Amino acid sequence: MAISILILFIISLSGLIITHNPKIEKKILENIISLGAWVMISISIVHIMPESIKLNEKMVFAFIIGFILIYFIENFLMVHSCVEHECHYHNISIVSWIALFVHTFFDWIGIWAWYLSNSNLWYIILAWVAIHQIPVSVSISSLLRHSNFTKKIQTFMMILFALSAPLWFIGSFLFLSWVWSEFYTSLFLAISGGSLLYIWASDLLPTIHKNSKNRNSVIIFFLIWIIVTSLAKFLEF
Repeated sequence: MAISILILFIISLSGLIITHNPKIEKKILENIISLGAWVMISISIVHIMPESIKLNEKMVFAFIIGFILIYFIENFLMVHSCVEHECHYHNISIVSWIALFVHTFFDWIGIWAWYLSNSNLWYIILAWVAIHQIPVSVSISSLLRHSNFTKKIQTFMMILFALSAPLWFIGSFLFLSWVWSEFYTSLFLAISGGSLLYIWASDLLPTIHKNSKNRNSVIIFFLIWIIVTSLAKFLEF
């Protein structure tokens, strides 16, 4: 886990490097978003939903709540991950930064929930978080760069965002240790699954459709992740 925290910290700082070269940023982000999209939908539908419902049949409603929760967060706090530098959803930079900083807490809740439930799939959730952090980091960095903040403040805020990995690593573990039960395990799994499904449907899928030049990459990533997640599900039994 310690290595995982270090990796997530470094990945969270990736936006500072990538956004200095718009050409590299666009090329990389289009592929990352394509990959991240299929990671989210496959993990959400193939793994999280069945696992949470198996623990508690009523958690299908928590899955829906997770979807609706992220919808309200994005619409009321104006947070949206996108490829474009001039993203009209990023109207208030500081509010967006805070919202994404807090969102990292729910990422770690999902990781720990799987880890503490003795599931061998926690590392897949961790991989999704790592992939998801790259476009998020670049989105935040782009937003700060186009704001009136100085470069020093931009760098400082990006470092603080990266520190959310070790901070929420500890905080989410303490939280789950305090309220740990099978009910809360299934609850947090279902909510995290619903949030993944919303991000896939509202943020990533529309972006993929806009990138018509990368249709081959989209299909390749789709097939790869269907095979990988299906194999992981098969090995679980």
